[in-house]
Amino acid sequence: MKHLQELKNIKDRYRNVISHGGFEKNGESANIQLEGVGAVPVLLSKYNKSVHYSFVPIEKQSFEDICKIIDDFKQDIDKDVHLKRCIMIVDAGIDVYYDDSSVHVYNEILQSNKTVEKYIEDESAIFERNANMDW
Repeated sequence: MKHLQELKNIKDRYRNVISHGGFEKNGESANIQLEGVGAVPVLLSKYNKSVHYSFVPIEKQSFEDICKIIDDFKQDIDKDVHLKRCIMIVDAGIDVYYDDSSVHVYNEILQSNKTVEKYIEDESAIFERNANMDW
């Protein structure tokens, strides 16, 4: 949790608004109707200097700060066996669900590396069967 706000700040600051349909989060986007033109998008971002409109989008020091935040976060994950097992699932490309039933399954499988590896193997096999229509 100690890294959460720093990571959220990075995400918010460097989020590519254009690739997300030109919409900011939390109601920071609006459309203004201009006569003869139509709806014109207006961004009300708290970040007044967008990285997406600059020849040098991230300054060297900012980039190094971002890398340090992410490296510190990764080091803390490596120290926590439970989180490390969660990352194994994410790194395997397994979809993660947050409903009560799925959370119960995760709590069961996260007890050992062996159960996580078995879960990944089983879920990957199911995905491949479905992708190949091998029912």
